Amino acid sequence: MTDAQDLPTVLPCPCCGGKSSGNGKVRYGEAFAKEQGWSQSTFYYCNCMICGMNNQGLRGYDTPEKAIAAWNRRAPDDEIERLRAERVTIPEGYVVVPRSLLKDIRESRAGHDWSERGYWYADEQMDKKISDLLSASRKVST
Repeated sequence: MTDAQDLPTVLPCPCCGGKSSGNGKVRYGEAFAKEQGWSQSTFYYCNCMICGMNNQGLRGYDTPEKAIAAWNRRAPDDEIERLRAERVTIPEGYVVVPRSLLKDIRESRAGHDWSERGYWYADEQMDKKISDLLSASRKVST
């Protein structure tokens, strides 16, 4: 296990700018983890201590370092500057994220049948939102 002192610095929340923590941990039962084909039953995530946003997703990350690296990933400065130069308005309540992050989220959700556990509605809504965001990002970047 990595000592907390050795972990990378966690950047502020990408949504509200609030203080963030890299100490999130979720534990699943050994039988459930085995059923899912996971090699471990404890996963890690980061969260904002102000607005509650987190990057746990459906499972979490294999290590605290991977959770922090994902949390700290931001749109490149040159992309933000390009949008500003083109006077692209980012609507209130939205943030700029790399298209690759949306694709990673979509891929991480693929292959899971969450409908058995009653998550079908939320899953359907999330897929639509991700598709809409990917569509919008293609329009902005062309």
